[in-house]
Amino acid sequence: MGMIRAIRLLNDVNSGATTGATLESILSGDAGHLGEWQQMLQFRGAARQLAASSTAMTAVIASSTAMTAVAASSTAMTAVAASSTAMTAVNANDQAVRIWMLAGTGLSYTSYANVAAVAASSTAMTAVAASSTARSAVYNSDTALGAIQASSTAISALKAYAGYTVISKSISSSATSLSLTGNAILVAYSQSSVNGAYSYAFANYRAGSTENTSTVSVNVHNTSTTVPAFTRVMALQSTATMTDPWNGSAFIFGVIYV
Repeated sequence: MGMIRAIRLLNDVNSGATTGATLESILSGDAGHLGEWQQMLQFRGAARQLAASSTAMTAVIASSTAMTAVAASSTAMTAVAASSTAMTAVNANDQAVRIWMLAGTGLSYTSYANVAAVAASSTAMTAVAASSTARSAVYNSDTALGAIQASSTAISALKAYAGYTVISKSISSSATSLSLTGNAILVAYSQSSVNGAYSYAFANYRAGSTENTSTVSVNVHNTSTTVPAFTRVMALQSTATMTDPWNGSAFIFGVIYV
C-alpha cells in the first residue's frame, strides 16, 4: 500500500498536481510518506521518470526534503546526473546545488548560506573531496564547478586529494591524450619549458558541460615540480585530450577522480 501511495505521489508531481510546497508539506510532515518516497527513489524506472520531467524536478527542487532524499539515493543521483533536464533545474537553484554538492558528506546544506559559502569552507570542501558521491555530484554540476573555480579554498582542498601526472610533448599543436583512467575533475597544471601566458585547447569534456569548446589561457611556469594555483576547473572524460602549441615541453596536470 505504501509504494502505491508513493507512485501516486510521483504521478501527481509529474503532472503538476502536487507543487513543491505541497510536496514539502507531505514529506516533512509525515515520516511514513517520506520513507515511501525514499524507497521509491531506489527504483531506476521511478528515478528516471522523475529526472526526465521538468515539472517534477521543479517541484522536487522547491522541496528541500524531497531534494535531500534524491541526494541520499545513488539510483536517483545517477538518474538526475544523466538527465540534462534535471541538471538544468538543479544548476539553476542555489539550495538544490548545495544539497547536491554535499551528497555523501554528512554535512547539512543549511549550514551554508549559498553555494559560494560551501566552496569557501575548508571543512565542506575537504568533505566533498573525500566523498566519491560528492565528487561525482560536483563533476556533473556546472554551477558547483564554477563556484569551486572561484574559490582558492575549494581548489586547495581538491588539490590535496589530486593525483599528479607528467606527460611530454614533442610535436607542436597536436592532440595529446591526458591518459586518464576514468572521468575526473582537472584542478591544476603547469608546463616546464616556457614562461608566459599561452593558450591550451582541451577536448572531451563531460557531455553537456559548458566548458565543451573552451580554449584555456593560463600562466605557465618554468618548473617541472610546482603546480601553481589553477584558474579553471574542468570536468574531463577519460578520453580527454590537450592541444599544446609548444614543442619539447613537459606538462604536469592534477586530477581528482570521480
